[in-house]
Amino acid sequence: MPIAEQYLKLSAFRIPKYGRLRLEGNGRTVGIYATPQRLAIASEGRAFSVRRIRVNYGGRSRGGHSYWLICPGCGRKTWALFSPGKQQEFRCRRCLKLTYALWKRNGYYRWPKDAGLWLRQFIRRSGEVCKRVAGDGKGQGQGRCCH
Repeated sequence: MPIAEQYLKLSAFRIPKYGRLRLEGNGRTVGIYATPQRLAIASEGRAFSVRRIRVNYGGRSRGGHSYWLICPGCGRKTWALFSPGKQQEFRCRRCLKLTYALWKRNGYYRWPKDAGLWLRQFIRRSGEVCKRVAGDGKGQGQGRCCH
């Protein structure tokens, strides 16, 4: 799977409510003109737009809000969009099937949200731990695991 750090990232929290912004990264420069409803993006001679929505939080006493982006590919609400190439539009992480480098680090697992997937991954990880304990020979069970 491709890694998100290799792509140009457009974060909803770094974009002002109104005005212009220049985003640079990975050898690319993107110009952004922001309004509360839409972002106009100019990149490498192409222009396209991304819809923005206002999401309220905090209830009546606080009355806060933040702006989120709508993915042009799937229509999901997201806080970050990524652009894979010079002539390609921004898409969300799920559309581009991106992962983060930290998730691929040896020994680190990102636990799935689905209960069935979580259980399968937990069983697999417990099998790996049991193999390590059984191969060690120094544990209380003298090479035996918990089952």
